[in-house]
Amino acid sequence: MSLPRGWTDEITDEDEVKEMLEGATGMTDIKVLLQQHLYGTQYLFSSGNNFYFWNTGAGDGVKVIKPTGKEELWKQMDEDFRKVEVEPLDS
Repeated sequence: MSLPRGWTDEITDEDEVKEMLEGATGMTDIKVLLQQHLYGTQYLFSSGNNFYFWNTGAGDGVKVIKPTGKEELWKQMDEDFRKVEVEPLDS
């Protein structure tokens, strides 16, 4: 499975990113999966069976609603990121 265009799985300072995401979201079982640098750094991470995006520039995140599987999500991100269905994380 290839990575979505513009994203990398080589996470800069992964432990610090994980700690930042845990503090910002309150989640404790985070796995940082992808990183992108566009208008600030964005991360795709998972917690439990769910996927999330976090935008460091805006300081907020969203939960991915559809697609639900990793392969399907990567494919949709590559084809048209705007069609990934998300909902805001509670602050």
